Amino acid sequence: MKKKIILVVTALICVLTISVGITLAASFDEDDPSVETTNVTTIGRVDIELIDIYERPDSVVAGDVVDKVVSVTNTGENVAWVRLSVDKAWYEKDSDDELDRTEYDPDYIELIFSNPDLWVLGDDGYYYYQVALEPGETAENFIESFMLDADMDMSGYYDIDGHITVQADAIQYDNFYPERDDDGNIVSWGDVDIETALPSVTYSFTNSTEDSNVTFQYGTDEFVVLPDDKDLFGNFKGVVPGDSQTQTITVSNSNEHGVYIWLYALPTDISGFEDTVDSNGDTVTAEHQKVLSDDLVQQLEITVTNTSTGEVVYEGPLVGKSDSYNMQNPENAILLGFFETDTSVDLEVTLTVPTSLTNYYANAVAKIDWVFVANYEDEVEESSEVEESSEVEESSEAEESSEVEESSEAEESSEVEESSEAEESDTPTAPPIKTGDDANQYVIVGVVAGVALVVVIVMIILGLVSKKNKKSGKTKK
Repeated sequence: MKKKIILVVTALICVLTISVGITLAASFDEDDPSVETTNVTTIGRVDIELIDIYERPDSVVAGDVVDKVVSVTNTGENVAWVRLSVDKAWYEKDSDDELDRTEYDPDYIELIFSNPDLWVLGDDGYYYYQVALEPGETAENFIESFMLDADMDMSGYYDIDGHITVQADAIQYDNFYPERDDDGNIVSWGDVDIETALPSVTYSFTNSTEDSNVTFQYGTDEFVVLPDDKDLFGNFKGVVPGDSQTQTITVSNSNEHGVYIWLYALPTDISGFEDTVDSNGDTVTAEHQKVLSDDLVQQLEITVTNTSTGEVVYEGPLVGKSDSYNMQNPENAILLGFFETDTSVDLEVTLTVPTSLTNYYANAVAKIDWVFVANYEDEVEESSEVEESSEVEESSEAEESSEVEESSEAEESSEVEESSEAEESDTPTAPPIKTGDDANQYVIVGVVAGVALVVVIVMIILGLVSKKNKKSGKTKK
């Protein structure tokens, strides 16, 4: 019985070795026509400018009205909600000529609101603008002046300064829903954390309405990519947390020959980034941008769907590898299909931006390279022949294992019969040892080596069995 178990295990090893050979045979080589595209996703940011027009008078007394205009302009590229916080206080100078806040009543400083219906005071003390600001748009004035209470007692207020400090906050309009009261007025942004704005960086990447196409060209045996900058993600510019954007990429073959087209992903290397300068005049190095990009391609999610078949060919992080899918590097290339002359397929790429992205990623750029490769029909057929050759070997080895098992069973049966006949038989003859068929010259080296190893193991086992049987026969005599 032990002999049968050993032979079964050997047969399984043979099958696994041949399977690996078949997988490798399906790959393409570096000489096949290919094109590399660098696809760019940029994270948008919300930028605002606080407008505070004020000329300090020499002095102010009770009942005086002083001009002071406060508003907000959306200087970014994304629609935004805005709000203001106001702090009123009296300050006096200490012995070191530093301003110290005092306990004098700030309510004597009265704001004269210009548009109280548009700037509504929430329960949290913020004044919320009720209309989302488009890029470049300025809100209606919050105040245009203030005054000191006409009935205030000015005793003790001489030689101190009244201060009105205004801070403006902004948050993206898309994918964000502020809280409203029963009258429909915005009164809160909930528990969102408002972060200090980081210096902005200006890049040349903008949303493009141009179609994205990858075509295996007639007469040249080369790919042609549109747009010319080879950025297929024209719709993925200025995205914000919570966004879901879609880009259609048309892959086609205008060559006179039918081809198989493959796709795989590579992180863009450092040569794809350049040093730049932020709004503070500080250098943002290519290395820093590369770190941000590599981080973002792990967080941004995409789904790639073949619209012709409805098949999802990839789903996971933009980097190209998830628990269920892998299109990263050439060995994991996705076969998009066989393309007859003048046929095409639309790939629908859906990008999802996590809501967890912070200001750290504002204006950041995520880059990923997609490489398209073409295999001619006859090249793929040659790979198929290699697979068939492997299957023949597998069948041959399986038959060999079967014959050995039958031989072993016959030997055991013969031994039992010999024992019952009081050892009257001659010394048993060892079963013939088969070495298997010669390896097909087209099978890859790994398969040949694996099969050869299995054959050697089988020969050794059968040799031991034969030797044991001969020895047993001599003892019986």
